[in-house]
Amino acid sequence: YKKNIFTVSPCDNFLKETAKLIFNLYNIHKDPLSLTKATIILPNIRSSITFKKEIIELSENKVSVMPKIVTLGDFEEEGLSYELIKENSELGEIPPAISKIERILLTAKLIEEISKNSGKIFSNITLSQSLKLSYSLIEIIDDSYRYEKPFENIEDILPDELAFNKQASLEFLKSFFNNYQKKLNEFGYIDTIERRNLITEKYNQFLINKYNTNPNNCDPNERIFIIGSTGSLPSTRRLI
Repeated sequence: YKKNIFTVSPCDNFLKETAKLIFNLYNIHKDPLSLTKATIILPNIRSSITFKKEIIELSENKVSVMPKIVTLGDFEEEGLSYELIKENSELGEIPPAISKIERILLTAKLIEEISKNSGKIFSNITLSQSLKLSYSLIEIIDDSYRYEKPFENIEDILPDELAFNKQASLEFLKSFFNNYQKKLNEFGYIDTIERRNLITEKYNQFLINKYNTNPNNCDPNERIFIIGSTGSLPSTRRLI
């Protein structure tokens, strides 16, 4: 490893070796409670479960307390939002995320409504075409939030279903995105990826306030380990 960056050989079991490294850093056999001072940030619940199993195996069935484990991907269950609630941080100002089925139905309905006023090329769109197109548009919405890119350059990522007539497609998409956002606001929802970004930023601020306000009072054993994330997404990169 170099400074605070640790790497694992691609030939080894990643989570097993990572768990072993953290286990040895805290010398769990001497102090079974020492690991409570560590915060482990993992990509999702599946990796969290595997990591816990590795710690249990390393403990050799002796009593030890698990570290604080936070997941980035499954943020509503065992993730950042749960962690913030435990730390008495308010999440009420962040609207709930629209469910998957509601989102698909809303998108398909908007496509159907807009297509009636979008000229001949969209006037005969069928229900199956509407549903198929809704999945493509949802991917665009998710990517725009995931990589924090606005819809301004939408012409560069037109889905195949709309690429045959660029100008008409752009007008259609502008109308769709405007109406989609209005509907979300009307229902009091936001998109899942947008909510995750907001919660990640809130957790980031929580850590800054906790460790930077009184750095001299921080316990050197209170380490934070971000495992299995490359920081490819802007919100995760800022957290790292």
